[in-house]
Amino acid sequence: MTRLLTVADVCDVLRCSRTYVYSLMQRGDLRVLKLGRLTRIPVDAVEEFIAQKVHDSTYDVCESWSSGGARETRRG
Repeated sequence: MTRLLTVADVCDVLRCSRTYVYSLMQRGDLRVLKLGRLTRIPVDAVEEFIAQKVHDSTYDVCESWSSGGARETRRG
């Protein structure tokens, strides 16, 4: 059986606001299940969303840090 989360649960998992979660649902980035007035999000939908964001990420933190990051040093 698939475990279902509330919007508040998803906010806790993603550490974000309700507004952001609702915008993800509206854009279709996060699958939802409507049960009458209730909105529920399957756990696997949240995991898929996170996996997709990690896969799409192009920022390499280690490379950025080793090259000095976004800092600009002015001398002289």
